[in-house]
Amino acid sequence: MNLIEIKKNRFLYLQKIYEESGGGTNAAFDMTEVGNELGFDYMLTRNIVDYLINEGLIEPYALGGSIKITHWGIKEVEEAIENPSESTEHFAPINTYNINIHSSGEGNIINTGNENIISITTSSNTKQITEKVNEIITVLKTNPNIPIDSRDNAIEVFQELLNEMTNGIKPSPSVIDKMFSYGGSIGSIGSLVVGLIQLFSKQ
Repeated sequence: MNLIEIKKNRFLYLQKIYEESGGGTNAAFDMTEVGNELGFDYMLTRNIVDYLINEGLIEPYALGGSIKITHWGIKEVEEAIENPSESTEHFAPINTYNINIHSSGEGNIINTGNENIISITTSSNTKQITEKVNEIITVLKTNPNIPIDSRDNAIEVFQELLNEMTNGIKPSPSVIDKMFSYGGSIGSIGSLVVGLIQLFSKQ
């Protein structure tokens, strides 16, 4: 296994915990079960877990192999998703890994390949997306800790996305770029934006 494959597997493992935890630090997982779901054998899982713990991206939670993602692990995944063509502290640009980011729902996927094009697949998916966008807008309007300028600009972007969705228009590249940007810069909506991104799929 070459270094690129090793780092790819480390990211897949960390990203899996991130998704299953909903972007929070409270959920605990059995390290072996996570590896099994990704098709990793025990030794590969053990090596990945040791590395991620040593780097502070996950932490042991209890005896028996329980682990949790850390705040720094969350930041690393969100940084990678927000900027798929840029390196993070521990990983190469994730679009060089040629991987898919899977949601924990009904198989909706974000392809983080070189084109990074997002489109809507089904009317059911569209309904879920509009609900998620409305949820993000509500958080932006009600969270007093978000700076006014950032809040107003973000609301404008997500409202534009909502208008495009309502009118059956494919989200424009500029709106998608801004959506990624606000998802990474406004902490209170970061996990919601990741959830929104996971409802999109590249055709």
